[in-house]
Amino acid sequence: MSMVDKAKRLLSFILPQALTLSFSLVVSDVFSQNFQYSTAPNGKLHIKKSFPSKFVKKRDIFIWVPENYTEHRKYPVIYIQDGANLFSLGNKNTDQDFNSWKLDEIASNLIRRGEIRPFIAIGIQNSVERHAEYFPQKPWVALTPEQQEDMTSRKINPSYSDKVFPDSIKSDDYLKFIVQELKPFIDSSFAVSRELHDTFVMGASFGGLISIYALTEYPHIFGGAACLSTHWSGLFDMNNNPIPEKIVQYLNENLPTSGYHRIYFDHGTETLDALYPPLQDRIDRIMLDKGYSKNDWLTYVDYGAPHTGRAWSMRLDIPLKFLFKIGSKIIYLD
Repeated sequence: MSMVDKAKRLLSFILPQALTLSFSLVVSDVFSQNFQYSTAPNGKLHIKKSFPSKFVKKRDIFIWVPENYTEHRKYPVIYIQDGANLFSLGNKNTDQDFNSWKLDEIASNLIRRGEIRPFIAIGIQNSVERHAEYFPQKPWVALTPEQQEDMTSRKINPSYSDKVFPDSIKSDDYLKFIVQELKPFIDSSFAVSRELHDTFVMGASFGGLISIYALTEYPHIFGGAACLSTHWSGLFDMNNNPIPEKIVQYLNENLPTSGYHRIYFDHGTETLDALYPPLQDRIDRIMLDKGYSKNDWLTYVDYGAPHTGRAWSMRLDIPLKFLFKIGSKIIYLD
């Protein structure tokens, strides 16, 4: 069997629904060759299988480029958590499609209408250690040993055996993976701008936590963050929960002051999102104290929305327009 035949066979397992893809898909496979697999109007997706790392477990990376992508210009770039849930893979009427953010469709429509700048999206697949990689490490370290022991014993739901934190927290290593390994690969492989005002990070739920943590830990790398339904509670209830206090304390002490970054928060009001309004209010007070205004900060409340991928998809245009709207670059202070 030839190398090309092997690649095609591999693709048949990776993308069994490929013939119904709603956008142009380009897959970077284990042989380091690109295969254009379908043609349609919503940009192109490259999949880098099993991206290696010395900091975290290997994972797939999804790189979406907009329609009419060219190497003769530099595009803003956004690194997004839970990357396998971002794009419309054509699996209509399935749970995967229902919970997809449909970023390729939404972004392409906004770009065509001239509402946002064309950009490149980097979807980072989560690992089985998602909570351990996404929960901010410095607030965790600020917990007492007794509190940490209590947090590691908590379950996602009393009816389930799964714990919220079954693994040791490793979000600092996860950010090293993004900054020291993934970003240099993207910078050298795609036509992305390396400017602070063109480099963003985004995520939902725990992904929102790691996104604001990324901006706070690497303010010279990430010029903006979009945090949807940020899981400020850490746990799935507020009973004897010290986590929000430690997160508030950390951001109060470390979040960059205004003038260099754009920050977006949102939440719904139903299901798990019902926990967030009073917690987001505390974060909003920090934003005001640090000088943020409507020019560089937005907190949006989606009344009636639950904690689902579908809900995030329905309002995804709001953070995209906030980060990538025409003329949205931060003017640096002297």
